Amino acid sequence: MRSVRVHLNPDEKTTAEFRLTPDALSILDIHMDRVVEPGVVDIMVGPDSARTQSAPLEVEKK
Repeated sequence: MRSVRVHLNPDEKTTAEFRLTPDALSILDIHMDRVVEPGVVDIMVGPDSARTQSAPLEVEKK
């Protein structure tokens, strides 16, 4: 998945929109095929990897 970068001043808020495609949620199985497995994925946001907040996203089987 690609990152979305938004620059804000202190105490400033905004909304960032991005699309999560099946490819962004895929993993490689034991045959090296890309698959999307059902379960919970954490979407993380923050100024750097040490200061993040996360929200769960449930991936359901079709």
